[in-house]
Amino acid sequence: MAISKGKKRYQLSLTPANVERFQKLCNRIGLPSGTMSQACDDVIRDLCVTFERSLEKGSFEVSDLLKLMGQQIELIEADQKEAQRVSDKKRNTIPHTEKPV
Repeated sequence: MAISKGKKRYQLSLTPANVERFQKLCNRIGLPSGTMSQACDDVIRDLCVTFERSLEKGSFEVSDLLKLMGQQIELIEADQKEAQRVSDKKRNTIPHTEKPV
């Protein structure tokens, strides 16, 4: 797979069962193959924001990570609702192709 502009390849050690499960779910949902890379990139970006905020306030607490996890869950739920809305809209706008007898 080609590397997108502005991206750089890094070596990561991931648990095979987690990666395989993620890939299977992405396939079932119909997401593109680059979804895992983008998901990892988004998580790292969000963790950096959380760490920077913790450093600014002078302490790091587990609640900071839990807040981030809650935000991620809310984003996932919103994405799923939007995908369902688009799917429903497509299904309702497909013209009826049966000819009357």
